[in-house]
Amino acid sequence: MSQLSIEVKKIMDKDPITIDKNETLVQGLRLLEKGKISHLILLSGEKVEGIVSEKDMLAKLGTTRTWRTDLSRFHLSSFVRRPLITIDPSSKVSDAIGIMMKEDIGFLPVVKNHKLVGVVSKQTLVSKLKFEPLEVSNIFTSNVKTIAPSTPVPDARRIINEQQFSSLPVVEGFKLIGVLTDTRLLQAITKLYKRAEWRVREQRFRRMIVADIFSRQRNTLHLSDGISLAAEILADKDVKSLVIVDERDFIMGILTKSDLLSYLLQKGASQ
Repeated sequence: MSQLSIEVKKIMDKDPITIDKNETLVQGLRLLEKGKISHLILLSGEKVEGIVSEKDMLAKLGTTRTWRTDLSRFHLSSFVRRPLITIDPSSKVSDAIGIMMKEDIGFLPVVKNHKLVGVVSKQTLVSKLKFEPLEVSNIFTSNVKTIAPSTPVPDARRIINEQQFSSLPVVEGFKLIGVLTDTRLLQAITKLYKRAEWRVREQRFRRMIVADIFSRQRNTLHLSDGISLAAEILADKDVKSLVIVDERDFIMGILTKSDLLSYLLQKGASQ
C-alpha cells in the first residue's frame, strides 16, 4: 500500500493541545511556547470551534487599532480568521495533503461524530512519511524573498502577513546570516505589549529593525543534499524552513514542508 493511501487515523497525533475558546490570548501564548506549536484548537465543551495560529495573532497584533489594548484584554476567539476545516480519521493521507495545499493551511483537526480525535499537520506528515533519496535541487523553491538586518520590523511583519511566510532569510552582502520566523516576530511584538505603556508601543515598534530580533541560527542545505535529510531536519518543531546555499553561503533558494509534501502528492498522482 502506498503511504499516501494510509488512513489519517494511523498517522495523526492523538493527543493534540486544546484550549477553551473563551480563554485569553495570554494563556494561548503560554501554550504555544510550552508545546512548541504554532496552532491552537479552540473548543466549546468537546466541540471544535476554530483554529488560531501564530499568523492569525500576527495579523491582528501590532496594528494601530490594537496597540492600545493590553494583551490580557484579548480573547482567543477574536483571532479566528478562517472557516473551520476538519478531516475524517478514515480519510487518506493524500486527502490531508491535498486540503493543506489547496487551502494554504498547515493544520487539520481530525473529527469523528463531531468530536475531536486527533490532529494532522505538515510537521506530523513530514516527520512520519518516508522520502526517497532525491536531491534537494529537484524540488526547492528558487524564488525566495529575503530581508536585511536593517529592514524595519513593521515591513517584515507586513511581508510575513501578506505572503503567509513562516520564515524570512536575513541576508547581508548576499550572504545568509540568519532567519526571522513568525514565532520570533510574535514573541517580539508580545514582549512590547508587556513592557511598554500603550502610549509608546507603536512608536517603539516603528523604530525596531530586524537586527534587533532575528535569530543567527542557520538551518541550511546544499543542492546536492537529499530530501530525506531535509525531512529529518524539518521534522524538528523549531525548524520552519531550510535555506539552500552554495559553497560561498550565497542563497540559492528555500525548502519548506509544503515543498516536500507537494512533491509526494505530485509523485503519487503520476503513478
